[in-house]
This record gives sequence, C-alpha cells and structure tokens, in this order.
Amino acid sequence: QSTWGKFRDKHCQMGFCRKDPDASLSRQVTKQLENLRRNEPRKLLLLGPGEAGKSTIFRQVKRIHDSGFDQNVRSSYIPAFHANIVEGIKMLIAQALVMETPFSDDGKLRVAHVMSRRLDDQITRELAVDIQHLWQEPAIRAAFEKRDVINLGDSVGYLLDRVEHFCDPNFIPSEEDLVRVRIRTSGISELPFRMHNVPFLVVDVGGQKGERKKWIHCFDNVHAVLFVAAISEFDRYMSEDPTQNRLADAIHLFGQVVNADAFAQTPVILFLNKSDIFFDKLEKFADHFPEYTAGSDKDAAIAFLVTKFLNERKNPAHAVYHHVTCATDKNSIEFVFQAVRDIVLNSNIEDSGFS
Repeated sequence: QSTWGKFRDKHCQMGFCRKDPDASLSRQVTKQLENLRRNEPRKLLLLGPGEAGKSTIFRQVKRIHDSGFDQNVRSSYIPAFHANIVEGIKMLIAQALVMETPFSDDGKLRVAHVMSRRLDDQITRELAVDIQHLWQEPAIRAAFEKRDVINLGDSVGYLLDRVEHFCDPNFIPSEEDLVRVRIRTSGISELPFRMHNVPFLVVDVGGQKGERKKWIHCFDNVHAVLFVAAISEFDRYMSEDPTQNRLADAIHLFGQVVNADAFAQTPVILFLNKSDIFFDKLEKFADHFPEYTAGSDKDAAIAFLVTKFLNERKNPAHAVYHHVTCATDKNSIEFVFQAVRDIVLNSNIEDSGFS
C-alpha cells in the first residue's frame, strides 16, 4: 500500500474523513439554487386595491432590475402627465367652489379657461400659465388642504409645482417622474426580470372592484403574493363606494387573499405602502380608527396596522411577512425586493425538503 494510502486509512479510522452533514446540506442547497436559476421564473403576483401603489412598484422593479425606460417609452407617458395635471387642478377648482372660497378677479378668468379644457388636451404654454397662477390662489391652496376629502392623487402637488417643466415642448420625463404619474391599470401586465441571476416574473393587475374578477386568471403557479395596501388612505373613501373606507377595504381584501385556497401554501408579503404620507398625517389616525390610542408613535401605529391585517388570517401558520414601504422611493423598493427574493428562494428550498 502506498504511503498516501496508509495515511488516509489511519486518519479515516480516527474520524477525520467522515462526511460533514452540514457540508452535504450546503451542496444540496447550492444545487437547488442552481436549478432555480435555470428553471421557470418565480412568479410574484401584485395584488391590492386600486391606487395602492402597485403599478408604481411595478415601474420601480423595471427601473431597478430590468432595462429601465428608454426615451421613446418615457415620451409615451407625456399625455398621462398632462391629463393628471388638468384633472388635478379641475378637482381643486371644484372643491374650492364647494367650499365657496372666493377667487381673485384674475383667478375667476383663469378658472373659466381651465374648466373648459378636456383631460386629453395637451397643456399649452398659455394653459400652463393659467394653472401656475391658480396653484398660487388661496382658494386652491385651501382646497388642497382638503385633498383627502376629494381623493386627489398623491402626486398632484408634485406635478403642479412643476407644470411649466412638464409643458415644455422638449420635455422628456425622467424615471423619477414616471413613478409619480398616475395611470389606472386595466387588465394584466407582466414583467420578466432577474435578481442575482434568478429569473422572476412580476404580474400587476388592476385593483378597482371592477378589475378584481380578473385576478383568478393569474392564480396559477404563484410563488409569492405581494399584497400592497396604502396605509395613508385611512381617511379616504372609495370612488366606487363613497361609504367604504379605503383602508378598511384593503384590510378586508387582504383577508380574502390570504385565506384563498389557491394561496394556502403560498407566502404572502404585505407592503404597508405610502408610509411617508401616513406618518405625515398620523395625528388624524385615531379619528378614523378610534381603537388606536398610541398617538404619534410611528412604531405603535405600524404594529397596530400589522395586527389589523393579520387578524384577517384564518390559519395562523400561513406565512405572512410585512414591510413598510414608500413606492416612490427607489431605495425602499430595492431593499424590499431583496427580502422578497430571499423569502421566495427559502420557500422553494423548504418545499424541496432541504430545510
């Protein structure tokens, strides 16, 4: 026997050549991850009520993990910017008239001009000047303070501050602008992308009540449900049903999703979205949810909301994760999607018996 053979036999008898079970498991996990990289995309289904921020998150994912938006695509959004601005200023004018807040004589003339425009009209330089002046009118500023009453879009203030920029003939929206524009999702949008060389597919569907019946067509082969709820909407009511509180509707809808038979074995990741707006008006939260008693304590408010959502879950063992998010913040979404990736991959490993 060779010298090496004698050395090997001696030390194997002493236990130095025994297989390391942890190393074996590590190799199995590595092999599983390699299989995931080669196999079909992990399907992430974005669900939640309308205007919760799902489409904004969808755009952020494209911005972060895909090719982003080229100049032609960004230019295609220009009509939506104009429509958002015209709709926003007209909603504020209507609210000012309801409040009977007086306009200046100059403002009255500009109101007449703006109210005669359609939502699909391009904003000319002349119209932009009218909108700029009206945005500075005390009557419009007073109406803006009541923006939650009229369900004004969250980005209207951002757009009105920049109306001159958006109406410039040479204007090309930036990617930051694109996550601010509101386009109602109708139907189903899909985006394949890769994170750390693992393929994913994120699917976005409309959240308005009329769109929810289409959700069932997306329920097959879902690896994680991303449920997006706008926690800032605790003081707003649904356009489809003015008696229904938007946050209460989101909580109820979450219960329907988390308890659905199709998702019994699927991890659900709850995005408590629009946290920046929520924290800005936290002092009003107890007016709409009187059982909340912790005042301006942000951590307590989030804990209260998490409990409200989780109380809808019938099976306490069903995996539900939560993240506090701001969809317009690129860094926030990038961080959360790293966590989503880990949750999905860990779930796949567990399903394969390697946990």
